[in-house]
Amino acid sequence: DLVKKIKDRLMRGARGRGLIPQITVSVSSFVPKPFTPFQAESMAEVKELKARAGHLQSRLKGTKGIRVHFDVPKWAFLQALLSRGDRRVASFIEMLERTGGNLAQAVKQVPFNPDFFVTRSLEEDRLLPWSFIDHGFEPGYLAQERARAEQGLSTPPCRPETCRSCGVCPL
Repeated sequence: DLVKKIKDRLMRGARGRGLIPQITVSVSSFVPKPFTPFQAESMAEVKELKARAGHLQSRLKGTKGIRVHFDVPKWAFLQALLSRGDRRVASFIEMLERTGGNLAQAVKQVPFNPDFFVTRSLEEDRLLPWSFIDHGFEPGYLAQERARAEQGLSTPPCRPETCRSCGVCPL
C-alpha cells in the first residue's frame, strides 16, 4: 500500500512534464545478528520468506513503473546460521565445501538441524555462542534497546564525549 501511495504521489507531481516515475523496491529478509538488540529474535523459515515475497510481488504486479528486488531466502538463512551458530557450524562449512556449495545437500548431511540456530528465538539471559566476546555493552543495554524499538522509540545518535548509555565509550 505504501509503495502504491508513493507511486500515486509521484505521478501527480509528474503530470504535464512527460515524466514517468520509476520506483525500485528492495526487500531484505530479517536476519538476527549478534550484538544487536534483535539478536535473540527468530528468523522466518525459507518457505515463509518465499511466501512473503510472492505476496508482495502479487500485490505490486501490474503496477507500472515499480520494480521489486528480493534477497535470496536461502542466502539469508545461511547468513543467519553463520551469525548465530556455535562451533558445530564448522562441520556445516566443511560439508558446504564437500558438496560444492550445495546448501540443500550440506543441510541434509550435517549431524544437527540448522534450523535450531536460525528459526528459534533465544532467551535473552541465556549464554549465547558469542557471549565470550566483550564489546563493552552494559548488561541489559541491548534488551533495553530492543524494548525501545518495540515501542517505536529511536535512540539519539551516540556522542562519545557526553554519552554513557551503552557503556562502550570510555569515561
